[in-house]
Amino acid sequence: MRQGRTGPPPWVLLLLVFLFPSLPALFFLPTGYVLEGPGSSFDLLEKVEVRGWEVQQGKGELLLTSVLVDEASLAEVFFALLSPDYDVSKASQSPVAEETDLADDLYTCISRMSATVLALREAGVPVEVKRRGAAVMEVVQGMPAAGELKTGDVILEVDGRPTPGVAELKEAVSGLPPGTGVVLTVDELEYEDEEAATFRLADRGREVHLQTAEAGGETVIGVVAADWFDYRSPVEVAWELGPVRGPSAGLMMALTLYDLLTPGDLAGGRKVAGTGTIDLEGRVGPIGGLAMKVKAAERMGAEVFLYPEENHEEAVSLDTGMLLVPVRDFEEAVRALEDGMPILPAMPSQGRAFPACWSPGLGDSPPQRDFLPGSGLPGTFLWGFPVPKGAAGLAYPGIGPPGLTEGLVLGGGRRKEDKRKGAN
Repeated sequence: MRQGRTGPPPWVLLLLVFLFPSLPALFFLPTGYVLEGPGSSFDLLEKVEVRGWEVQQGKGELLLTSVLVDEASLAEVFFALLSPDYDVSKASQSPVAEETDLADDLYTCISRMSATVLALREAGVPVEVKRRGAAVMEVVQGMPAAGELKTGDVILEVDGRPTPGVAELKEAVSGLPPGTGVVLTVDELEYEDEEAATFRLADRGREVHLQTAEAGGETVIGVVAADWFDYRSPVEVAWELGPVRGPSAGLMMALTLYDLLTPGDLAGGRKVAGTGTIDLEGRVGPIGGLAMKVKAAERMGAEVFLYPEENHEEAVSLDTGMLLVPVRDFEEAVRALEDGMPILPAMPSQGRAFPACWSPGLGDSPPQRDFLPGSGLPGTFLWGFPVPKGAAGLAYPGIGPPGLTEGLVLGGGRRKEDKRKGAN
């Protein structure tokens, strides 16, 4: 009896001989494209160290979400074309990649400091903030500042007038006619720890002479700036976020630190993910890559996802099983979690955000309304309907009239008195 062929046919071997030398090119040859997809997502409660305060560790998780951005190989371009979770786009031809990396690190540092200061204040921990100047994050090409200022410069004065922040800088410049000569007193930021993205003022002051210009009906010098400040507190906080860069983790960092500094479990035993910038006043700002971050959170098994209200148009088009909750500020995010959002599967919304307390008595289908936690009403206003003060959670959709706690009530969380006693 003749034994059949067990190896591959000769044409396969011949094809491999010709293709093998080109295999490295599939994975290493630059394509001029960038790959974007769901990035890392992890529990921030495990990435922060607090000294000088007794922390309160809960059972829930507060997840940072990120977007993967990397140079795409030819193989990755083909992969992205076949996967709904990844996108490819033409790489930027900007000649100032180093300044872009520096700006990312600066945004990361400012976001981390803002989240830390805000959480300390909200938890009643003494903290002193000193505003130092307006940090240049980007110089607009073709404007007066181009060639005179650079990313990382800090504008301290305009014509001898102190500018401790962006508001003062804008006020000083916008009050001048276009074409007016101005003298800027400028310092610059230098890395304190490049790997950790921490900075300090270099104490290398200089004067910059330039003329103002007109843009959009306003007098400008042509920079994108952010408040640069430092702070002091008896409580030391250290974050270990690895290679994650950018400002969009601010909201979740603030919630994480606040959760550790105050009693109870802010996540209520759930996996809560989210994204959003944060400033010292607690305002939550818009971010990019929302769809990718939602996918990253889904992979980690998150049940609730907090996002900036300004990203709502994008959010309503997403298909996810998580409960998507838009927030305008830190207080609103805390209130939504403390009042105990339900641990429930998503309603059949096809991306629409419906009130969690929707009842069939309202009509044949859920109303097309947005989540809007926090209205200042006598009780607590969640997802379009008032919930009586003191309610432990939210009624399951379809059980009982909206706003009543009869029927199945899930969630939990906690309620605390307002503790905003931090120094300004």
